[in-house]
Amino acid sequence: MKSTIPAFLILLAAGCSGGDKPADTGTGSDACGVEIDDTFPASGATDAYYRGSVVFTLSDPDPSAVLSIEGVDGTSTLNEDADEVTFTPSAPLSPSTSYTASLSYCTGTASIDFTTSELGGAVDPSSLNGRAYALDLSTGRIVIPEGVGSILEAYLEYTIYLGVVSADGGSLQMMGALAGEEDPSQQDYCSPTLDFPVADFSEAPYFQIGPETTTLSVAGYDLTIDDLLVAGDFSPDGSWIGGATLAGSIDTRPLVSLLDEDTGASDAAVCNLVEGFGVECIPCADGEPYCLELLIDSMVAEEASASLEPIEMEDCHEMCPTISEECDLGGGTTGGTTGGTTGGTTGG
Repeated sequence: MKSTIPAFLILLAAGCSGGDKPADTGTGSDACGVEIDDTFPASGATDAYYRGSVVFTLSDPDPSAVLSIEGVDGTSTLNEDADEVTFTPSAPLSPSTSYTASLSYCTGTASIDFTTSELGGAVDPSSLNGRAYALDLSTGRIVIPEGVGSILEAYLEYTIYLGVVSADGGSLQMMGALAGEEDPSQQDYCSPTLDFPVADFSEAPYFQIGPETTTLSVAGYDLTIDDLLVAGDFSPDGSWIGGATLAGSIDTRPLVSLLDEDTGASDAAVCNLVEGFGVECIPCADGEPYCLELLIDSMVAEEASASLEPIEMEDCHEMCPTISEECDLGGGTTGGTTGGTTGGTTGG
């Protein structure tokens, strides 16, 4: 599993989920030939995220395409290729409510119905203290970078744990941990945990961590993520997190050695690799063009049975099978237990 995460970061690509194609209800020109390949959310979905956007993916470019949601103010936009149209509501939708999204395009008009989930309903912040959640990356939709498709699928089978250290009406403190390599139902006791910046919880149950530049130690590599953002909503009963988003730009230079053990390999090696899949690197915070932009949304994190413990140094926990000689465990577990054991299902 330790080798999977860096490989996943190198091979980041996009795959949009969708559902049944909506039926065309208008009368367009037969010469147009444009069809709807996918929609997000899927037609008939009952778990749409109330803070999300609606996306229709077209078979061919159509600069005339405009998307709307009945009774909702918002903005319709096209991507550069004019084959993906997005409607972004001006304000969040209502939880547990049905909506109709309609596309006007060169073929005619097409509509889908969907219903938002319970997310957005009130939650008691104090009920979240000490809980842990297993964030399953495979439940997400890769928005950026786009265009590579199925090559990513094998690298999304991974879980990241999120633990609530403290929560009140305005702020939220969380910690993060990698899933164990041998036992993904527990945290990786050989890897340091991450103390996230304090999250804005003023719009509870919605939380947002960052954006803030952060360095993560992953599988022996120090990865700098510019403008790291982690966001989502707690369910009303606090048993799961939905609509989770992970965004930022990853400095690929520390990953070059995974491709070429030659210490003289170019800093652009990873960027050159992903360029072959149509993905371009962007400037990092230092201005050098070696960062890979990332946006995953619509992830789900179920409440976990695992307890999370803060770990300050790599290979410095008594449950790590390869304890470093540099560690001073002080006769006990490094850092103590945070939050205790929580009930529920374990992701991963």
